[in-house]
Amino acid sequence: MASEMDLREYFTLSELKNRMVNNELVQITDVLNTPLQLPSDLVIGRCSSGDDDIVTRSLYEPQGDEVNYNQGHVVKIGQTEQATEHTAIIEQGWYIEKKLAKRSGNYKLALLQEEKLQANGLRKLWAQRFFHGNRATASSGGAHQINGLANRSDYNALASGTARPWVFDMAQGETPSVTANKTSIWFVKHSEEGVRWVAPQGAEDASGIRRDYFGEDGLDYTDPVDSKPRHMRIYRGMLTLAGGISIKDPRAVVVVHNISMSDWDNVDDFDIIPGVLIDAMNYMNACTQEIPGNVVCYMHHRLRARVWRMQHDLTLTRTMNENLKVPEWFIGEYPVHCCDEISITGSKVE
Repeated sequence: MASEMDLREYFTLSELKNRMVNNELVQITDVLNTPLQLPSDLVIGRCSSGDDDIVTRSLYEPQGDEVNYNQGHVVKIGQTEQATEHTAIIEQGWYIEKKLAKRSGNYKLALLQEEKLQANGLRKLWAQRFFHGNRATASSGGAHQINGLANRSDYNALASGTARPWVFDMAQGETPSVTANKTSIWFVKHSEEGVRWVAPQGAEDASGIRRDYFGEDGLDYTDPVDSKPRHMRIYRGMLTLAGGISIKDPRAVVVVHNISMSDWDNVDDFDIIPGVLIDAMNYMNACTQEIPGNVVCYMHHRLRARVWRMQHDLTLTRTMNENLKVPEWFIGEYPVHCCDEISITGSKVE
């Protein structure tokens, strides 16, 4: 027996009827859609070493010394370090029984509808892993192999001395509430020299989600009701997302932590302080000028509403893109894209 799987958990006659009116398939309204502009912003490339992308960064640069006549120069050598960026493979398979697909009257459309639902869910996981994937859980049997921005040592702790100057604290040292209700604002510079999404060298498609349709197939399984072996004819497909985050220059990400999503008017619980946002944007503007690419600001849509209400120079501005006929939002000079996979229930970053 190839496997034990109850396909009725995946696609039933009842589910098919939900997708049909007057014996015809109808358009599915995606009420689960959330603000999620991240995937379209990414710069996508290939890993430099198999499943990993290895980047070399400067660690020490000699600055020279003053010398006098008849005094030789000192000899010092610059130092570098390598960082290894890992990737993961995320797959999601789907099955539809052939009889049910034919029952729809348009089996190709039935398959397309299911694939679209699967792809929408995978895009959300993509964004969630980008910000909150935790590679540390993979070594202990967890599912996360992509190390998201919030779980990297460069960004998961506040600035200390000369370390992590690109991390800003909205709490400014205040004592946090006991509620895990904190969120962050992320400024990301997408480019080959800044932040990019990399796919393993052997991956056939590096551009994002790969869709594979395998056509008609057979499935042997054990019926969970009567425990009898059965064979079913199915249409089978699979979606694959292979890749990970590669950050060549850690300054290409600037984050503002510890923004409370409750008690909005309570300053002690880290309401938005304009000066902190200004400092963060100034760092991105001043310290990343030599890094090419486009900066995008990411925040949860509920947080954008709070920033919009602010009565000072950081108020969000909105313009119309005359080509696309859609509104565009900016904070300072940086476009704002909402991503609801950014957590709004986090604990304080120390």
